[in-house]
Amino acid sequence: MQRKAREEVRRILEEQEKMSSELDEKMRKLDSWSRDLNKREVLTDQERQKLDEDKKKISCKLNFPN
Repeated sequence: MQRKAREEVRRILEEQEKMSSELDEKMRKLDSWSRDLNKREVLTDQERQKLDEDKKKISCKLNFPN
């Protein structure tokens, strides 16, 4: 009886350790994805600003030819 209880406790602890490791790995992946998304957001904002500047330059050239 005690042996079965110890085995069950050991099994539960091993399962808990495995799940904890899996959770840690998933959290690391989420952190990595989050950093990647933040970098992409910055690039997208920079590209949008560049496009806006280019549009203004083109608009000025079209309205005021040299």
